[in-house]
Amino acid sequence: MSDGARSGGARDESKRALDLALRWLAARARTERELRERLQQRGVPPGVVDATLERLRQWGYVDDRAFAEDYVEHTLTVRYIGPRRLVEELRRRGIDARLATEVVAGRLPPDREIDLARAAARRRLEMWRKGDPAAMRGRLYRFLTGRGFDPETAARVVREHLGDEEAGFP
Repeated sequence: MSDGARSGGARDESKRALDLALRWLAARARTERELRERLQQRGVPPGVVDATLERLRQWGYVDDRAFAEDYVEHTLTVRYIGPRRLVEELRRRGIDARLATEVVAGRLPPDREIDLARAAARRRLEMWRKGDPAAMRGRLYRFLTGRGFDPETAARVVREHLGDEEAGFP
């Protein structure tokens, strides 16, 4: 095989990788890790993956901080979840733990967190039938902590909605 054929093959592979990545990015924003994994699954060589991602970063098409900020803002407008859950979801998408924590803390101040927890509790309580107050307190507390709200925030919201007895949660 001649050097020209080899370099032509490398160019073809680079073009293919870039075309794939741009097509995926046209559908929705993605993290660097998501793109890396998808390109690797398509059999793109590691060096070509690295070069493609570098090019996309330079063009501003891949920016994990911007992705995290947009993801948090969008998620908070459509779902009632707390900071721990948001960080976990960002981590699953490939965002560094430190960056995820920083972005969530910046976008979800304590007063907004408590408002989200209250809204989640109201919505959930509307769906549940009335039952034993102690059982409802425990159930609501577990629901809120499972949605990623801080235990203290969850306990406060439970007390606001179902009274001061602390049976059923710490």
